Amino acid sequence: MNPLIAPGTSVDPNCFWFQTELRVTGGSVPVHDDRLNSVAFLDPSSQVQPMDMSNLPKNTAKEIAKDNAKDIANDIDQVAVVVDWLDACRRHELGPLLDLYASEARLECGCNGGNTYAGRAALESYWRPRLEAFSPNAFGLEEITPSADGVMLDYLNSEGRPVRIVFTFDAAGKILQTRCAPFAPATAPDVAGVPDRAW
Repeated sequence: MNPLIAPGTSVDPNCFWFQTELRVTGGSVPVHDDRLNSVAFLDPSSQVQPMDMSNLPKNTAKEIAKDNAKDIANDIDQVAVVVDWLDACRRHELGPLLDLYASEARLECGCNGGNTYAGRAALESYWRPRLEAFSPNAFGLEEITPSADGVMLDYLNSEGRPVRIVFTFDAAGKILQTRCAPFAPATAPDVAGVPDRAW
């Protein structure tokens, strides 16, 4: 039995056309009417036309899914670097911390008047005093989020004060730039909705 022909459908052996009804919510819709002649039915405008594949975008659904998977993997990798960065700060490990940065990395700090540090030696002069003497609740994680720039981290700095820092990365996954500034976490009901971004 042909699965394309509904049970009880009559088929004329001398013709390719058949008559059946499609049932839709209690009513019926004719699929073929005997009053239709084959010449009208062969009119090209009434036929289903093949899809033109030449104007489809180059990215197929499979390629788009692959690109999305790469983006997700990239976000996960970048978040992992930021977690390593925070762990190195907590353990007072200056060398491993600096190794996470690219050689041409820049640090823009808006916490104490706005200074910029570029290159490993400048980053070392910035981080050394902060890792040697810090408060017991320093480098506590508040929130970490992938962002359009890379990764945004809200944490407690070496003095235990809330800071927001945005990390951008180079193609090798090294930290290329960080921008930090103090922020006020919107945790209390009276400050809910107040922008907490300091820049």
